[in-house]
Amino acid sequence: MSRALQAAAAGALFLAAALAFRCWSPVRCGERPRPAGRIMDGFAAGLNYPWINYGWDFGASPWGHRGVSSPEGRAEAEKDFAAMRTAGARVARWFVLCDGRAAPEFDARGRVTGFDKRFYRDLDAALEIAGRSGVRLVLVLFDFHLLDEARLVNGAQLGGRAALLANPAASRSLFDNALRPLLKRYGARQEILAWEIMNEPEWRMDKDGLPGDKVRDFVRRAAELVHEHARQPVTVGSASAADLRRWRGLGLDFYQYHYYEHMNGDPGPGSARLDRPCVLGEFGTAGRRPAEFYLDAALRAGLAGAWAWSYRAGDEQSAFPAASAGFTAWTQAQEERERAAAPGAR
Repeated sequence: MSRALQAAAAGALFLAAALAFRCWSPVRCGERPRPAGRIMDGFAAGLNYPWINYGWDFGASPWGHRGVSSPEGRAEAEKDFAAMRTAGARVARWFVLCDGRAAPEFDARGRVTGFDKRFYRDLDAALEIAGRSGVRLVLVLFDFHLLDEARLVNGAQLGGRAALLANPAASRSLFDNALRPLLKRYGARQEILAWEIMNEPEWRMDKDGLPGDKVRDFVRRAAELVHEHARQPVTVGSASAADLRRWRGLGLDFYQYHYYEHMNGDPGPGSARLDRPCVLGEFGTAGRRPAEFYLDAALRAGLAGAWAWSYRAGDEQSAFPAASAGFTAWTQAQEERERAAAPGAR
């Protein structure tokens, strides 16, 4: 093939790739285009924060208020985010509404009425702290425990909110009175890297009378709402690479899956045929493999990022203090590689 034909063929391939990626790109409103397969400039190395107090970081509950805007919450978050950035994290995944124990607000029929004033103060404080630290946020709206059987603990209802997905009136109240105002208020904030609709919904799909197609439809409608009101991309935190197929065709801007050592096999996405960028959204730090093993695996697999579990969850999969040295060395080396590869670098 002549050089002219080679150049023409290369140009055609480039144009085809650009057109293919155009359909999913989260870039909007004049933002600088990102490289194909990425959700931010460079590899998105990060940490699952994922909360100070589960379900209680944003808004007041019957137990009181200890959210991010409280003196105790602000002090904890400021200290943690400074430390996470020093450790090399570019991204922090933070759970917001969790199982509904503190937010949003509900009436006696289980319809959503909105958020209390402390909720917005808490989220404002979280964005302020993240912005100063240089760590961008993936805000996880709901956890799968939202769909658990309802429990009352000291006057607070935990879970029992499957109607928000399955009942049209309840779902409409959530979208109209909580999600839409939330996205309108924060949909242009640079501190937010992405919105995540739900963490690991697969654990409750097709169980307890909640059909999987109801969950998928909820995700589709929530993704449309994000695209209507926000500049940031939207995703779902899938429980495993094998579950990624459930989320194709729903309008997500990137995929995300979780991997832990007990799952065995390679931590990459395997044979999943993906039409969007993908992130390893959780990998454990308490197993035999060091954090840098997972970061390397994600980079080699062409993933857009990888986020360690976790900075302060305190469960059996979390041992970040022991893993932090390797995590920091890897992220520093990666940032050096990205700087060296940047246009104009010498």
